[in-house]
Amino acid sequence: MDKFVIITPGLRDSKNKNVIRVTPSCYSKIAELSDRTGVSMCRIIGQCVDFALDHMVDEECEG
Repeated sequence: MDKFVIITPGLRDSKNKNVIRVTPSCYSKIAELSDRTGVSMCRIIGQCVDFALDHMVDEECEG
């Protein structure tokens, strides 16, 4: 199984700031992870979404 690893800031930082809504429990988990690691919530969410999209099952291709 693949593991999720947080990538620290680098040269490819995005300057585009958008709004993403999450449930309160999801927000709490991300905030705790951000506090513990010092990585911004925005960066954590972006990496989670990238990972999920890269590992998403495409039902159209499997059917």
